[in-house]
Amino acid sequence: MPNNLGNKRIMAKNIESYMSKNNINRKDLSEMMGVPYTTICDWLNMNTYPRIDKIEKMAQIFGISKSDLVEEQSSAERVVASLPMFNESVAAGHGWLLEGYEYEYYEFEDAPKSADFALRVRGNSMSPMYDDGDIVFVRQTVLVESGQVGVFCLNGEGYMKQLQGNRLISLNTEFDAIVVCEHDSFYTAGRVVGKVT
Repeated sequence: MPNNLGNKRIMAKNIESYMSKNNINRKDLSEMMGVPYTTICDWLNMNTYPRIDKIEKMAQIFGISKSDLVEEQSSAERVVASLPMFNESVAAGHGWLLEGYEYEYYEFEDAPKSADFALRVRGNSMSPMYDDGDIVFVRQTVLVESGQVGVFCLNGEGYMKQLQGNRLISLNTEFDAIVVCEHDSFYTAGRVVGKVT
């Protein structure tokens, strides 16, 4: 496990950067990670370095790869991009999904290079990471791993949720999980890779 100050500095900087981009504070992250608040502080203060399982968990929470946390990020990692922005909002609730809906191209200064389109969030079931009115960036893919946040179509309705097995999970614990059954019409539209900050 990396113990030198340089690796700890890179990790701390990356954690802080992705916390800021996702509007997550230390208390939020400690609750999402299931670790004490002081552990988060130790990582950010470069006192300790997270174990690999904790790095994997953070990567899932932020919707990024492990290397995005471990490696030093260049200033060119995020660029100005022109992306289709759909006019309909994606639920953290009920909805729609992509096909047949209108969109316009918008310029985003802080868009991840992997983003293919943007959506506006409706509802608060994904708080505290994503709030009503937030704009999220989505990478179009059929593969979203368990623990990652994606955009899904279930029986003709669109959802932005965290995937866990056959369940779509809300980060806001006041909302129940949605279970995907064998005979449901279900597909993945993409993986959430960031939001407008």
